[in-house]
Amino acid sequence: MTARPRFPGFRPMPRPRSDDHAVSTVLGAILMFGLLLVTLTVIQVKFVPIWDKQRERDTGIETGSVVGQLKSDLDRIANNQTTVALSESISLTRAQGFSFFGSQLLPGSVTYTPSSSNAGLTMTTARPIALQQAGGSPLYSLNEDWTWDGSQVTGILGVAHLRMRVPNPDSLPSGTQTLDFTLTDGSNNCQGEVKVVFAGVTGGVTGANKMIEAQLYAAQNPAAATCSATPYRTRSQAIVPTVPAFLPAYFYFDPLTEGEFGAVLAAVPASAFPLKAQYAQGNTAGQVAFVYDQGTAYGTVRKGGLGLSYTSFNDFTPTGVLSVLVNNQRLPVQTYGFEYGAVFLTQTDGDAMVSPPSFSVGTTQSQAGIAWSFPALSGGSAAVTGARAATIVASPSGAGTALQATAQDITFTLTTNHPAAWAAFWDERMKLAGLSSAAAPSLAPCLDTTTSAAKYTISTTPVVGSTPGSATLNFFGPCSSPTDATKDVLVTLRKGTVGIALQPAG
Repeated sequence: MTARPRFPGFRPMPRPRSDDHAVSTVLGAILMFGLLLVTLTVIQVKFVPIWDKQRERDTGIETGSVVGQLKSDLDRIANNQTTVALSESISLTRAQGFSFFGSQLLPGSVTYTPSSSNAGLTMTTARPIALQQAGGSPLYSLNEDWTWDGSQVTGILGVAHLRMRVPNPDSLPSGTQTLDFTLTDGSNNCQGEVKVVFAGVTGGVTGANKMIEAQLYAAQNPAAATCSATPYRTRSQAIVPTVPAFLPAYFYFDPLTEGEFGAVLAAVPASAFPLKAQYAQGNTAGQVAFVYDQGTAYGTVRKGGLGLSYTSFNDFTPTGVLSVLVNNQRLPVQTYGFEYGAVFLTQTDGDAMVSPPSFSVGTTQSQAGIAWSFPALSGGSAAVTGARAATIVASPSGAGTALQATAQDITFTLTTNHPAAWAAFWDERMKLAGLSSAAAPSLAPCLDTTTSAAKYTISTTPVVGSTPGSATLNFFGPCSSPTDATKDVLVTLRKGTVGIALQPAG
């Protein structure tokens, strides 16, 4: 029997289903949300560190590139290759990916710490030294070497100094006397000649006036074994023998600084080098002081000059430290530091020299050479932190200084935050040049004659807390005997003062 509706339009309620069909939809949503959370967790745990490391690695490469360019700028200023300020912009934050997955960004920093009262590089020797250049000016004329006997010199790559002198003609025999200096190429063709001539004289101060003439000859074109028969230029000087006491002991001729023979040398083609030089004298006791650059298997060395002599020498150069901090989260924190023309990278596991300074060593059987060029950083204490980028401005501060000297030995001592790295660098360069690290007393290196090779010693003091350490290089020349006191170490030190200024950017 069917029940009738109680009122029109009434419909009975359907009975609830006895299964769990609605529950499955809710559970599906919960599972999807859980899967999303698991996926996000896996990405955050496994992939985000990889992405962060890649971004930090890319930032490190970019920073290293800017640091390398900055080092190049500083070297250009130190070598006096530019007189304008140079600047480099360096990013202090890494590129940021999708912020949901990225880790916290900690910006880096750039700091400049000026030199303290005793921080810098010291070049010193306790034994005699002859300074040949100071500030780029030659000092040969102050203490020239007139001992050259005129024997042929080969392998000449450049002429640094040339002077000729002849005694008072009153002390010479009657007639014509000559002093003849020549430069030839590898085929023995003349490339230049200077001849000092006494012409038409009859001896004695009571005789006729005497005439000294300096004759300059240029190479012939085409090349020939003898220079042109016609002098390139002449310079005459009359000597009136009225009061002998007023006549000088020597008459000097300076072909290079007068600009005459320098023009002859400037016209020598590059294909003619290396040159050969010698002089000959006829019926006179004339002498030649000749300083030249000679090519050897170990590089170019300068020979022939005595310079200004000192019984000892001490040159101190103060310099500050420029540092760039890369504040990583996934990779080790990195700090780049500039010292004496070198760049160091410091991490939690130690430090290393990643870009060496302009430092070279060369040796021969009879001479050893060491050359160093570096920027001496100056300026007030400065830092850029918390900015997205920083601009480093490097400006020449005063004229650069070039020292060139010959010595029996030389010592470099520098205050540094990386003494072990400096020691390793020096040791490697010395050994590559064929030097021996046999121990030797600092004032008597030639007591050790077990080998004729030049010798060196290296010592360091460690960094203690915030106090820098030090590194010392003692460089000795070749030792031919225990009593060898020859100035056979050629030292070239070039330094340019560079002002450092830091500015926030970005």
